[in-house]
Amino acid sequence: MPFSYHFKVLAVLLAGLVSYPLAAAGKIRFAIGDERKIIDTKGKETDAKTGGKVREKDKIRTGIEAQVIVALPDGSIISVEENSLVEFTNLQSSNGVQSAQTDVKQGKVRFDAQKQKGKSKLQFKTGTATAAIRGTDGIAGISSKGFSVFGLNSGNMDIKDECGASGSINAGELMIVHGGKCNLQKIQTPNAGDGNVVDKVMAAVDEANGEIDNATLQKLLNELNGLVEALKKQKATEA
Repeated sequence: MPFSYHFKVLAVLLAGLVSYPLAAAGKIRFAIGDERKIIDTKGKETDAKTGGKVREKDKIRTGIEAQVIVALPDGSIISVEENSLVEFTNLQSSNGVQSAQTDVKQGKVRFDAQKQKGKSKLQFKTGTATAAIRGTDGIAGISSKGFSVFGLNSGNMDIKDECGASGSINAGELMIVHGGKCNLQKIQTPNAGDGNVVDKVMAAVDEANGEIDNATLQKLLNELNGLVEALKKQKATEA
């Protein structure tokens, strides 16, 4: 066959490769603690170390007082907090379009996301809830009984439950997703993205088996906000 024919075939194949989404990788920027593992798709465990790579469908598991901070290809930062299990379900990049989804199976993650450009998207999944974020700083977690909690310091987030319920939160707001009950509970609090606040909220929701009203929740948050502000003043004084 003539050379021009082979060239055309090769050009078509290369064009297909360029347009097809390519698996990207995150990079571990910081890791601390005795128990912090990367689990690959075959179940093999290795230590999560600073400078290491996190690839699509890898999981990170952390124990007590352990933390792993991962930088995604677009510059977004995801911190896997202690006692957590997180899967990086989707890490794709094609022609400048980034697509990433993080599945929080246990515990919580902090995130500081770059503003998503064009068709790029960054999502978090916790139980039955999926959250899409745009230039957002906050926390996503799942309680031991399967209630999802999202809290934001800045930006905004759209949240959808698999049952069809949907809503959104902005900076200074928390949302609790009562998995499978089509019930999204939103409440305002100035420290919505604080890890200790989210931990206490998840514990309270678990204790009430999800039957916690906004008045009870607001009372708890008011008490927690007082403690958080006191700690901030103490740290400022020590600095």
